[in-house]
Amino acid sequence: MDKQLSTVPNIERAITIIELLSSNEEGFSLQALIDKTGLAKTTVFRILNTFLKHGYVYKESNNSFVLTKKFLMLGLAGMGDENLIEKSISIMRQLKDELNETVLIGALVEEKIVMLEQVIGNHPFTFCLKPGKKVQLHISAPGKAYLAFCDTNERDLLIANMEFTRYNENTITDEGVFRKHLQEIRKQGYAIDFAEELEGVHCIGAPIFSSNGQVISILWVTGPSSRLPEKDFAKNGEIIKNYALKISERLGYIKK
Repeated sequence: MDKQLSTVPNIERAITIIELLSSNEEGFSLQALIDKTGLAKTTVFRILNTFLKHGYVYKESNNSFVLTKKFLMLGLAGMGDENLIEKSISIMRQLKDELNETVLIGALVEEKIVMLEQVIGNHPFTFCLKPGKKVQLHISAPGKAYLAFCDTNERDLLIANMEFTRYNENTITDEGVFRKHLQEIRKQGYAIDFAEELEGVHCIGAPIFSSNGQVISILWVTGPSSRLPEKDFAKNGEIIKNYALKISERLGYIKK
């Protein structure tokens, strides 16, 4: 018997296109995908049309193709968390009404936090992210919250692969300092992005746990530093932590 695994060429080609699209949140044009994959134009065109028909990609006004959240939802379903958004959205709206800022929920996908859903804030000027937006772990409230509460082995592996890119004077670039920072986050139950990537933008995030106590997602709020000032970090952090706990409890989590 031939021990070599058989594959389906068209599925292999579709996977190649999916992986390329997932590498760039801005998407790629038809011609860019043809150039990068080396596939025939008709093959790429048919695969993209199939994805469009079933809602797995959408086409931007500049003719770029971008993955939708549907692939992310499949991943969550595979982990048994397909009801995460459904059980979170009403609580996210409550949090939005209390703090008036944009509320987001995301999960770890390939060493970054990917935004799954958001509820836009009440202010005339507020933040809005593209579906599937990826944020780095070392500079973001959701990334740091995930690292602080995930399994020790997973944390070590994620940190080992981090580059600690510096964006400004607030960015933590030393692994030892960063690990101590994660310990503080674990004690207080929430994480802060103190304008560590974008000047004037603050974020506060807290973990969401599954019924077995594993961190599966992060709830966070983002806004300008003038509306989420440092003096209110502790107060707002407790508020966000409590809303994240409400979602966890809907997922079957019991706080010990």
